[in-house]
Amino acid sequence: MAEGKFLKKLVDKTVLVIGGSSGVGFSVACGAIEHGARVVIASSKQEKLDRALATLKDRYPDGVVSSQVCDLGDGSKMEHNLTALFESVGRPVDHIVYTAGDIAEVTPLSQISVDGINKLQTVSYFGPMMVGKLASKYMAFSDSSSIILTTGVSSQRPSPEMAVLASVGAAVEGLTRGLAAALAPIRVNCVSLGAIRTERYDEIPTEYIDKVMEGFVKETFLNRAGNPDEVAEVYLSYMKSTYSTGTITAADGGKLIK
Repeated sequence: MAEGKFLKKLVDKTVLVIGGSSGVGFSVACGAIEHGARVVIASSKQEKLDRALATLKDRYPDGVVSSQVCDLGDGSKMEHNLTALFESVGRPVDHIVYTAGDIAEVTPLSQISVDGINKLQTVSYFGPMMVGKLASKYMAFSDSSSIILTTGVSSQRPSPEMAVLASVGAAVEGLTRGLAAALAPIRVNCVSLGAIRTERYDEIPTEYIDKVMEGFVKETFLNRAGNPDEVAEVYLSYMKSTYSTGTITAADGGKLIK
């Protein structure tokens, strides 16, 4: 068999997954390890990180993986915490995957407050912005390096109850294009997710989330929710696709065209 030039693009690359202790971020970490990358997962909670790291080491005993706590919930400490995270990696970062974000309470537009908006966008928008600010100092300055952000398809097809959340998602898409211009040749792209069933949804009352997911599923052509392993492939593709920057790719089961 010929040498696998496509399969080896991530070998020995350093991949930092912010939000990597669960869900989509965890699946991206798994995929990156399988591609031979050195992986660092970061999250706000030590206990979740410890469990995730133990699982990764058990699943991939020959993999190179570590973890680091990084709490982005307090805007006043965000830059300090991110700087500490980058410093802890100890080598230039080739790829940053940003999947961090709290499950947002869907607040009607009539009830939203400035404080509520700030809370919603702290991790989801200000976090990626500060990653962009620090990136050139801690990343390999090359088009083989990339930052991959995450948003949701509600930014392009919002329902009435998602108006506020959609606006934050749209801001992340704009940030993707802005950072791609500002950080070139480092590439910046974004994955726009549809209904992806992760363990985070277990935090929401079953009677509520089942109804919401049923509605989401009906809006897809595949008639089902996605799973983290499926959409992790998009992030891995962005890492390897060295001519892609400033783009948004939907992984949504066809929601945007139905």
